[in-house]
Amino acid sequence: MGYKFRKFARRNKTALRVAAGIAGVLVLATMITTRETAPLAALARSTTAALAARLAGLAGGESVVVELSDAEAGAPSEGAELPAALRDALRALADRQDDVIRGKTHKRPRWSIFISSLPGPERKYLFLDNEAKSKWPELGNALHYDGPLKAFTSFSDPEAAITFCQHLNSQEETK
Repeated sequence: MGYKFRKFARRNKTALRVAAGIAGVLVLATMITTRETAPLAALARSTTAALAARLAGLAGGESVVVELSDAEAGAPSEGAELPAALRDALRALADRQDDVIRGKTHKRPRWSIFISSLPGPERKYLFLDNEAKSKWPELGNALHYDGPLKAFTSFSDPEAAITFCQHLNSQEETK
């Protein structure tokens, strides 16, 4: 076996060198990424603990604010301060989760634009009902139907479709 491998290596020196170079770059990149993510792992532990406490408080109908020390959070103590933008983003995420749990999130609009798969000028813009519930979900999407015309409402101009979709959603808001 040794002879056949040496023969293969002699014939494919360039390919083996390229493969070894790529493997070396991947190992080096993994080492660098692992070293840089250590502070983020500590942040994830502290954020998870804080969110768990907030969820426990929200179940009782009250908001809970949890402050963890560096030792409790497992955060590195020296030179590992997170950027303010990341802290603000995490705080916004936690607040968003509170709103989701309390049901204060914005509802998705009832109507959205459904673009047909036809190419170029034959493309049509239809209107998808996001709140339609069917007994047979495997049948597909519920689209806006114009009864008097006995056809699905469609536009070929995207601007007109956007305007009509906004009109449909504004009618839903006034109901």
